[in-house]
Amino acid sequence: MATKYGWMLLAFSSLSCAPVHSQEPLEIIGGDAKTIKVEKRIVTYVDATLVSKLPFTIMAPAGGYDYEWSWPDNMKARRKKNTLEIDSAPKGEATVSVAYSLLDIVDGKLKRTDKEAKITFFVGEVAPPEPDPKPPVPPVPPTPAPVGFRVIFVRESSSNMTTEQLHIWNSTKIAAYLNEKAAKDGTFPSWRKFDKDMTADLAPAPLKQLWADAKAKAVAAAPSIIIAVDQKATIHAYPATEDEALALLKKYGG
Repeated sequence: MATKYGWMLLAFSSLSCAPVHSQEPLEIIGGDAKTIKVEKRIVTYVDATLVSKLPFTIMAPAGGYDYEWSWPDNMKARRKKNTLEIDSAPKGEATVSVAYSLLDIVDGKLKRTDKEAKITFFVGEVAPPEPDPKPPVPPVPPTPAPVGFRVIFVRESSSNMTTEQLHIWNSTKIAAYLNEKAAKDGTFPSWRKFDKDMTADLAPAPLKQLWADAKAKAVAAAPSIIIAVDQKATIHAYPATEDEALALLKKYGG
């Protein structure tokens, strides 16, 4: 027995011990399993042309004649000899083709060769056409000082005026403003301070006319201020403070 099993052990020891792999099918038991047909796809990727802006042009080789273009019905295009201008196209895949002919001289004879060409491309998310540039907005010119801005301060010497109102009558700030803004009659700014009994004989003609037109109402409301802009005069109650007086004048004189 020892001799019989000895040669078997010797034989196994001489074999390679490298593992051998094999795949055996597994089996599903239960579960109402059955065999059906299923779809199995293999996806491949290739280079393609993507158009993302309209319009665009497709060009065929030049030098031919009788160009016959073909394009999808849902695409708007214009043919021009060896070019096709695409104005609009839906999103997705599209194919455009052209047939044309070439003329060559071979062995002294005129030879015609018919050619065909086509291109398949994709139209993606097309950006909307750029709007027409808006015309420049003209700058708003600054509001000019009113033409003919004239002022007459009116008071009665015996009238009761507060200290603030007397300050308006003698205000250097108000005088400086009116010297700058009032209309110029000759070389002098057209504003004055009149007592109710004064005449305007020495005043320039526009101011003399203003005093003649508004004197009665201004004296009745004295102390008051006559403000005229472009020959339209208004009579205002005398303000209480210098700031109020300046605000009133700037409302009309800018």
